[in-house]
Amino acid sequence: MTRVRVPTFALIFVILWAFLLVVLHADRCLHLGGAYAPIRLTCTGGPGDFQSFLEFSLQPRIFLLSAVLSAGTASVLYGLFDRFVRRRG
Repeated sequence: MTRVRVPTFALIFVILWAFLLVVLHADRCLHLGGAYAPIRLTCTGGPGDFQSFLEFSLQPRIFLLSAVLSAGTASVLYGLFDRFVRRRG
């Protein structure tokens, strides 16, 4: 069971982090009056200088905020997952 802990936590963290970055990028686009296309991760109809998803995600403030929020949420979800698996096994 100990070998599974780190990969499981890492998988939960990566999924949450990617989801949060997309949500933050979409929220910024919509806040500036644009329309967000999640399939392409682009903002249309917003300001002409709106950042691409990669430029937005690599800003230090956004990068650290999303990483910290994802790590906290992943630890809570992993704790619940671990408790559920222990009860069943």
